[in-house]
Amino acid sequence: MSRLKGLGVAALGESQRALINAITGGKRAKDRDRASFFLADGSLRGPFNAWLHAPSVGQPAQALGEAIRFDSSLSPRLRELAILSVAAFWRADYEWWAHRPIAIAAGLPEPVVAGIMAGELPRTADAELRAVYEFSMELMTGHRISDTVYEDVADRLGERGTVELVAVIGYYTLVAMTLNAFQVGMPEGAKPPFANVDRPSKE
Repeated sequence: MSRLKGLGVAALGESQRALINAITGGKRAKDRDRASFFLADGSLRGPFNAWLHAPSVGQPAQALGEAIRFDSSLSPRLRELAILSVAAFWRADYEWWAHRPIAIAAGLPEPVVAGIMAGELPRTADAELRAVYEFSMELMTGHRISDTVYEDVADRLGERGTVELVAVIGYYTLVAMTLNAFQVGMPEGAKPPFANVDRPSKE
């Protein structure tokens, strides 16, 4: 059970309502029913209920997430590989549950998804996927990027794409921290994917 009270729409202030409207009426809402953003108790799913408790932080956070998801030069499959890498590193159940189907739909192969969860990509992963994975894991585990790994990604993605990749890793780390710190639960009927999985590490 979440450590934070679920906030229903009826009890919200003006800035909180504005945050809900931004989340459910923005680019995330394309081809998606508004009801899918909410739990049965009327509160928002995922990290968004937590951000409603601090809307001055939640509003710019959700705007960054929207830009990363919908306005980035990164291909969807590279973006989702980085997101799943963060989810696996932090063992963020909800993040993995939400983004695994998006990753598959974006063209990330099932063996690569399984490899991210296990902490090692399969040999079949192409060089571009491997470069982004190495960059993501090195930044999370070592807190720096070696020249070799940096240059490999920068040559493939360019300066803009490399900056956006770091933003993806940083934003979804915030999401993972929010989910884990406040013990945000899984949707009803969904099993925590990391219940019996150790966090991948390259240390």
